[in-house]
Amino acid sequence: MKSLFIYYKTGAQHEAEMLSIAPRLFAAVSHATGIQGELLKRTSLPQDDAHTWMEIYREVERPDEFLPILGNLPVFAELHQLITGERHIETFEAI
Repeated sequence: MKSLFIYYKTGAQHEAEMLSIAPRLFAAVSHATGIQGELLKRTSLPQDDAHTWMEIYREVERPDEFLPILGNLPVFAELHQLITGERHIETFEAI
């Protein structure tokens, strides 16, 4: 099984929106895939006044199938509008 770490930045002014969208995103992901998500926020605010967020999805058997499902969720479009710059996806595997 693999774990996906997806991180990106949003403007600090979007924190309340992120905290509103995240539970709906994770509920939709869980409903569609059975996988529970987790949201983390970087604790230090960089000089560019942007928050860095990380979504974590553990025990993903097929990331190549999971990521398109995630990207096609209607609530994902709301999230994507808040992202500044690139969205980074890293895949890790337990050893």
